[in-house]
Amino acid sequence: MANLSLRHLYKVYPNGVKAVSDFNMEIQDKEFIVFVGPSGCGKSTTLRMIAGLEDITAGELFIADTLVNDMEPKDRDVAMVFQNYALYPHLTVYENMAFGLRLRNVPEDDVHRKVLWAAEILKLTDYLDRKPKALSGGQRQRVALGRAILRNPKVFLLDEPLSNLDAKLRTEMRSEIAKLHKELQTTFIYVTHDQVEAMTMGTRIVVMKLGRIQQIDSPTNLYRFPANKFVAGFIGTPQMNFFSATMRRDHDTVTIKIEGADDVFTGPFNDFLKIRPKFLNGLDRVTMGIRCEHFSIDPEVVKTSANAVKVKISHFEELGAETLIYGDLNMKGDGYSETGTRVIIKSYKGTAGLKPGDVAVAAVDVGSASFFDPETEKTVVPRIPEVNIFDCAVKDDTLDFLGTQVRLPSAMKCPDLDKAELFVPVEALQIGGSDLEASVQKIEEINGVKIVYLEKNGRVFFLLDKRDFAIGEKVRLGLDYKRLSVEKEGQMYLSPFSENDTFVGAFTNFENESRSLKALASFERKTAAAKIAAWKSEEIARLGEISFQKVLYKQDKKELKAKIAGLKSQCSYRIGTEEVGKEGKKRIKAETLAAIALAKKDYAGKIKGLDALKAFEEKLSGPGKAALEAKQKAIGDHFEALIHNETGLLAENLSLIEKGRDSMRILKPRQLEEERKGKEEIKKLLAAFKDESAKIAAAYDKAIAERKADFEKAKGDEKDQAKIKFLSLKNAKKKALADAEAAFRLKEDETLFSHKIFFAYIKGMGIVTDAEISKKIVKSLGIALFTSQFRFEIPHEAYALAKKGENGVEAKILEKLDFGTGIYARCDTHGNEIYAKITADLSIGSIVHLIPDLSKAHISENRFDIRLY
Repeated sequence: MANLSLRHLYKVYPNGVKAVSDFNMEIQDKEFIVFVGPSGCGKSTTLRMIAGLEDITAGELFIADTLVNDMEPKDRDVAMVFQNYALYPHLTVYENMAFGLRLRNVPEDDVHRKVLWAAEILKLTDYLDRKPKALSGGQRQRVALGRAILRNPKVFLLDEPLSNLDAKLRTEMRSEIAKLHKELQTTFIYVTHDQVEAMTMGTRIVVMKLGRIQQIDSPTNLYRFPANKFVAGFIGTPQMNFFSATMRRDHDTVTIKIEGADDVFTGPFNDFLKIRPKFLNGLDRVTMGIRCEHFSIDPEVVKTSANAVKVKISHFEELGAETLIYGDLNMKGDGYSETGTRVIIKSYKGTAGLKPGDVAVAAVDVGSASFFDPETEKTVVPRIPEVNIFDCAVKDDTLDFLGTQVRLPSAMKCPDLDKAELFVPVEALQIGGSDLEASVQKIEEINGVKIVYLEKNGRVFFLLDKRDFAIGEKVRLGLDYKRLSVEKEGQMYLSPFSENDTFVGAFTNFENESRSLKALASFERKTAAAKIAAWKSEEIARLGEISFQKVLYKQDKKELKAKIAGLKSQCSYRIGTEEVGKEGKKRIKAETLAAIALAKKDYAGKIKGLDALKAFEEKLSGPGKAALEAKQKAIGDHFEALIHNETGLLAENLSLIEKGRDSMRILKPRQLEEERKGKEEIKKLLAAFKDESAKIAAAYDKAIAERKADFEKAKGDEKDQAKIKFLSLKNAKKKALADAEAAFRLKEDETLFSHKIFFAYIKGMGIVTDAEISKKIVKSLGIALFTSQFRFEIPHEAYALAKKGENGVEAKILEKLDFGTGIYARCDTHGNEIYAKITADLSIGSIVHLIPDLSKAHISENRFDIRLY
């Protein structure tokens, strides 16, 4: 029985494919967790990382509070059931189930007792003498489960165990596995692509897509409160109906209009308190999702419903207890095509006398609808609010909202505005301040998070706080001004202060220093070259807008070739993957030829336009020619300045890399001293290991001699038992000595590592990293870390001023900013702009040296964006 902690797990294969990204989850003891998602989403890969069958690229995996990243699968105390059963075909059911126990030298009496116990639980008692080929699919799967439960593991891992079974068997086995979980009272982690299995078995479900977690929640909450459109569409059969709509708030009522439909819906504003106000202006589109059971054509329901809509019926699917009615909210729609107004309605009273072509009236439960941002596809009505948005005005750097005026700190400059929006993240509200007073209206707890509903001047907003509040209690609030932002009509006038400064650097040790710095220099050159190439391309495009550019002939021809190649490739793919028959293949080829002809026609038009522009410019003279040349020069000068600055910055960065090498030379004596200490510790460890091994061998040799004597004296059946004990003891000796050596090797590696200095290179400075950071990076990337680049995201509060004789990142103070919670210096560090919270009285223009505290930073491998610390 065990809890699991999966912290920032990544899996990146050698070919660069990232299968799992930043997987974070806490699994409690005895939970039944289900990973669900489409093929290729990373669910089985995550399960295999837990089992130890896949190496973890980065992150930490704890089982029962023990870090198991480097543990062999056999030592993790987990049992796995595979999709293909993985039974030994030449062994009986009894022998298959007993195999693992015998492998661990369990006495035969105990093996027999345990196999019979598992067979009784799984109803396999009558099949113990059969071989797998004589069993059904469901029986084979039960044998695989039996072999797993006999290990009595801390965690059960099941990788799509029912996918090979027919529908009836799957239903039976779902019940069997759920019953088994209840009887064994241990942690189950189950992988499936079948959402029905997930919804019926899991206490919590992890929905995954493209290697990332989309949502973790109970089956009910996933169904009722999807976090994004993908979850809403993936969970539920048939999938949720989606419509493009607009919403408008009129005092206490919200009106919803679906594009393409005649009818409108209304709902109380109290149902939409958590929605962002921009989606209530009647202009910004929102994706509205309504499940098929939240429509009803029952006349009694329609009669009492506050919202109804006309539906043109197209066809039906009779499913026995229920009927799916297909139709369209647009009277011109056909109900078959995937349009923005197509709808599926679940009816429990059959077709209700309707026939295709009829127009029915359906009641709509708007209170059960979901709403998503069309661009991000995230919900716009989160259960746990993230930001409060208020109507506001700004005048003379004074912010006016909720009938309260607060003075903005001097670092926050905002022009005078009227009828603007103030964005206040829920974390930016703090109890005990003096900026605002509100009364507690309601308290709600969701997934362990306490949400406090506050009210002031008729406006309800939210605070996340664990304290206990009484309804009606008055609370004083303070604002974290750094996190506020002000917008008007989509334009940002006051931006929130960034939380971190970002540097790209290297991570290395003395032995691999040259290798790492060479890789970092190469990265800097490639980055600069990419920027310069992009600017040159943009320069040609800008010049092409106002004048003839010969290079565009070549560029347009290249684009045409690429487009034709893409169309041909798409044609081959469609013919190879779509089941369209002979006529369909002809149609696809004809469509491709038409698209190629259109591309060629477009290309010919571009060439004709270039020819005309060339002829026009050749005739230019006098003022017209001079004006054109002036515009060309202005554009050329602009991009030349950008390229010149980038070239200078590159030269400075390359110089800083060499300077960083110099900054670490003073640590070489310290490294030599550490290596000396490490060798002394290893000598002591080796002596202790030899002493322990001798004691183990002596103790076992004595016992083995006794067992050998018993074996030689025994006769008949007793001789076989004595032989088993004698051989088991010899095997136990080998294992004990091997375990002792493995423990020594582990201590030896840890000792060597603890006496080796690792450091990060950031802007000309080598910063020694502590053992925890070094260990995580080394374990994640191995030798690849010496040719990798790293992104260091350092909080503004994590800098210290270097003392006399210390190295630090050189920075020039450009400005001092007061945010009300401290003074922050805006600094230039060799082309990077950073902000450092300072306490010393430093003047603008002065040069300081800053030492960042990397233990407070986020460190990521830059190429694959893998968070390592």
